Amino acid sequence: MNNRPFLIKDTSHTLICQVLGFLFGIGSSIILNRLLGPEGKGRFVSLLIVPQLVVAFSHMGYGLSSSYFMGKKRYQEGDVFKSNLLLSIVIGAIGASIGYILYQRFFPEEYLFFKLGLLLLIFTGLWFYYIPDILLGKGRLLIQNYWNLSQQIVKFSLFALFLTIFLNKLKGAVSAVLLLNIVFYIASFFVLSKFISFKGKVNTSYIKDGFLFGHKIFLTELLGFLNYRFDILFLKVFSNTIQIGFYSTATFIAETLWILPRAIYLVLYSKLVTGKISERVTSKVMKNTFFLTLLCAVIALFAVKPLIRLFYTDAFIPSFLPFVILLPGIVFLAIPKVLAAHVVGVWGKPELLLRGRAIAVFVNILLNLFLIPRYGMYGAAFASSLAYIVEAIFFIVIFKGNSGKCNPKTTVRVQ
Repeated sequence: MNNRPFLIKDTSHTLICQVLGFLFGIGSSIILNRLLGPEGKGRFVSLLIVPQLVVAFSHMGYGLSSSYFMGKKRYQEGDVFKSNLLLSIVIGAIGASIGYILYQRFFPEEYLFFKLGLLLLIFTGLWFYYIPDILLGKGRLLIQNYWNLSQQIVKFSLFALFLTIFLNKLKGAVSAVLLLNIVFYIASFFVLSKFISFKGKVNTSYIKDGFLFGHKIFLTELLGFLNYRFDILFLKVFSNTIQIGFYSTATFIAETLWILPRAIYLVLYSKLVTGKISERVTSKVMKNTFFLTLLCAVIALFAVKPLIRLFYTDAFIPSFLPFVILLPGIVFLAIPKVLAAHVVGVWGKPELLLRGRAIAVFVNILLNLFLIPRYGMYGAAFASSLAYIVEAIFFIVIFKGNSGKCNPKTTVRVQ
């Protein structure tokens, strides 16, 4: 079976949607940076960390469990849908209580409106974590692409509108995010109704098996969140909001280089988990992705500084050096981002992802504690870059050592 046409077609479509989403994301970033300024952007990013942190600590990996079990046809889609909906509500209520305590402890000076409103993002964030994987489990990658792109388009539109009409720009940004999440939460049920049956029940067996499989993914993604965002928390403690504004801009620009690896991961995983392509394609795809990401990084090295000056103004030029420091790690992390599709979709061994991520987080936290108090955002960038490289090396070794040896797990019966 020739896998090449499927991969090229689906990857091209996914990449186009992600590039368009990236352009609208850049537009949103330009609006935020220009109208909030470095300090306002830093406050906004800091406020969003709380709901993001709670979701990262509480989703329990049920998203990827959904796609894995649906792709392998081990549970009915209606059972998965209703079980995930109940989980998002129950876990969300607990998470919102914890989030309120965090806001009161670390952000006592911020408006109560901001803090209470942003707690809603915990409920929507959990649900939005589950939706894309439900679509992937049904093989609806095209719909998932449109869903993600539409979120970026609406976010850009709301930021443009609200930051224009609100005198308090931070309040406008927070209000835009809240409305975005509410609208898409409601829309999600309409979208899902077109592709899956809601007939089913809350399935306790799925909840149990989803946890047993998903908790490994949960711990992996939790460590990934810490790997990508713990530096913001350290900067909050050891530095100031202005540096957070600069550093968050640098990471946003650098992480856009992951558009290609993410697109390829989505296509590769959706095909591997449903058995539509051979697992032998992974190695070649990984190498091609790495070299394409490296090429994009070289181009970005020369293009980003003028673009920062053009779109964000000279006030954000200090973001450029952290961006440069991040580049090596960003390029190397393209490798595990692709290999993750094989490790989970073919081998069914998410614990391997967990081990690699744990090593990277340990390195990152250790370096952050040492470097951020001394070098601020530059130390944060170096710590992240080195941690990403360590994670990539781990996955290369694991993949080479386990290729052809691991078999998919079959621990769950069809329900």
